[in-house]
Amino acid sequence: MKLKYLTLLALFVTTPILAEENSKNINIQEKAYHYLCDNKKNVTAHYINSEDQSRKETVSFLRLDIGDQSYGLTEAVSASGERYIGHHGLDLSHGLIWWSKGDSAFLSVFKGDNAQNSRIIYRNCRLLK
Repeated sequence: MKLKYLTLLALFVTTPILAEENSKNINIQEKAYHYLCDNKKNVTAHYINSEDQSRKETVSFLRLDIGDQSYGLTEAVSASGERYIGHHGLDLSHGLIWWSKGDSAFLSVFKGDNAQNSRIIYRNCRLLK
């Protein structure tokens, strides 16, 4: 019984130390871009890159701010430009796709897991400079 408590105590003591040591190898960068879309819709795209230097891995995320709401999306494969998908969109049954290339972008919604059958809701989004 004492061994069980000592093991748990060791875990509680060492876990924060290990987490702190691992966080030294992680570099996080964020860049925000403001877009104006058709119908005067504003979107702010926060591109977040997390690089684990010890593993030589980079993970990319996107936070879209639309009005007073924020949506989290992850990087997805694209033949051209940058594409991000999130399964929790404007409501619980729809996901979001943000697709950008150069100074332009658009935002689409899709139902359920069917991202192939999406509908554009914000067209002709232009990067504000």
